[in-house]
Amino acid sequence: MDEAFGDCLPGEPESLAGQPNLTGIVVIRSLTKTWGLAGLQAGCVLAAPEVIAQLAAAQPPWPVSAPALTACIATASPAALAEADAWARRLAGERDYLLARLADMSAVRVVPDASAS
Repeated sequence: MDEAFGDCLPGEPESLAGQPNLTGIVVIRSLTKTWGLAGLQAGCVLAAPEVIAQLAAAQPPWPVSAPALTACIATASPAALAEADAWARRLAGERDYLLARLADMSAVRVVPDASAS
């Protein structure tokens, strides 16, 4: 499950990241979307321990830079999580506004209950 945009929804209601049993599920998360850190190439994978072991065995060496590690720590802080949640809530309001304006246009078909960023 690619959850790179999961934090665009307040509370991340459909996230699988908090599941206690990830058997048969691989969750991929990224810092590149919310925080605009594409150049750092930082993210994580969540899965059952045996799947993580298989992935680690096949993974080529990939150094993680000091800036990427610093970003990982900073974006996991309580203040950063609160900022991301506030951003998601603002984004929801902007999304609702956009969908309402698009619905007013006869030439545009709007997908009901859209929640994408």
